[in-house]
Amino acid sequence: ANSTVFLPPVLYNTSRCYHALAPVRFKKLRIAVSGLLILTVTSIVYAFTVEYKETVFVPGTVVSKDLSLFLRSPINAKVKAILISTNQSVKKGQLLVKFDCSQIQERYKEHNSRVIFLSDSIEITRNNFINETNAINLKIDSFENYVLIYKGLAEEGAVSDLLLKDYELQLAQALIQKESLASQFTEKNLALNIQSQTAKRERSLSKDELKSCNLQSPSDGVISDISIRPEE
Repeated sequence: ANSTVFLPPVLYNTSRCYHALAPVRFKKLRIAVSGLLILTVTSIVYAFTVEYKETVFVPGTVVSKDLSLFLRSPINAKVKAILISTNQSVKKGQLLVKFDCSQIQERYKEHNSRVIFLSDSIEITRNNFINETNAINLKIDSFENYVLIYKGLAEEGAVSDLLLKDYELQLAQALIQKESLASQFTEKNLALNIQSQTAKRERSLSKDELKSCNLQSPSDGVISDISIRPEE
């Protein structure tokens, strides 16, 4: 016989609600995802096309890109004239300060005179050594000849051995004198050359100081401060 089966009311009603709400839920989810995607793309485009303006306070010190130069005279001399003033623009090589270098000039003259004197002394000492050596060489040659002659005469009995020994003694003394002269010349010449090098070095320092008597600007710039006064 035909029979009819009835589902429980609660289970039947719940199944109907699930099938009815499923399409609505997916539709809302698609709408939400689409909206989120649109918002993301819009934010990215806005970030690349719109400039943000923001004020940020950062503690620090403003430093010029051009470093300041503190100019100092390399010489110890009085200031003769100051040719610039504060906030004045200057060019590279422009004369800034003149110094009184009269004392430095005197020292340069003294060192230069000493260099010339020592140079002349070295030359005179060398020439004297050459002349004295030549004179001693003549004496040595003469005594060598006398010794040779008197040695032959002494062997023949024509002269006494005492006379031969006298010339031999004079020859030995001349040879010792020559060695002593050479030693003295070497010692004196070395001392003079050391003194000459010292004098030349001092003259060179004085010459460099004279070049600094006029202080020039090392670069283009602006005078920010002057800490010297004339006659200081």
